[in-house]
Amino acid sequence: LKDHLRSMGYEVCGHAARGEAALRAILELRPDLVLMDINLGGGMTGLDVAERLRGVFDVPLLFITAYSDGEITERVGRSGSFGYLVKPFEPRVLGANIELALARHSATIALRASEERFRELSEQLRQSQERYELALEGADLGAWDWNIQTGAVIFNSRWAEMRGFALDEVEPHVNAWISGVHPDDLPRVQRVLTDYHDGKAPA
Repeated sequence: LKDHLRSMGYEVCGHAARGEAALRAILELRPDLVLMDINLGGGMTGLDVAERLRGVFDVPLLFITAYSDGEITERVGRSGSFGYLVKPFEPRVLGANIELALARHSATIALRASEERFRELSEQLRQSQERYELALEGADLGAWDWNIQTGAVIFNSRWAEMRGFALDEVEPHVNAWISGVHPDDLPRVQRVLTDYHDGKAPA
């Protein structure tokens, strides 16, 4: 197996015959990928090692075994492994599975990073919105915002008070703003909005 791996350009950083030794070596050497037999000849099995690694060291695991019964395959699936090869196997099949496991692991890491970044940006947006609302309240300013693309309307309690409404009396839609436009200006405002919705530049 070492010869096959080296001939494919991989560096073999260590090996172990028993589960306990394998666990220690993996945590010490921090490999990019682990090839693991399920039956390790007493003590911890390869599946036991995989379960002990979960949450401790994130490494793609590729199981190699002579056993393929239903219970074992079910445990392999739960272990979070990235592959499962039944002996005997072709070296080219091993190489293909290694590359697939490495690619899947890289994609998983990238996805986690994207999700974490999304959570960070969402939290920043929430905090920014809170600061904006506090600033408005502190300055005693009314705010009313209409997204003419989505139709969403947002306003604060001070705006409703300035317009002479109780907060629960205000309809949260565009009419709350249109009703405040002077009759002499209303035709031009409606024309501008119509042009915008039709994709034309506002007059």
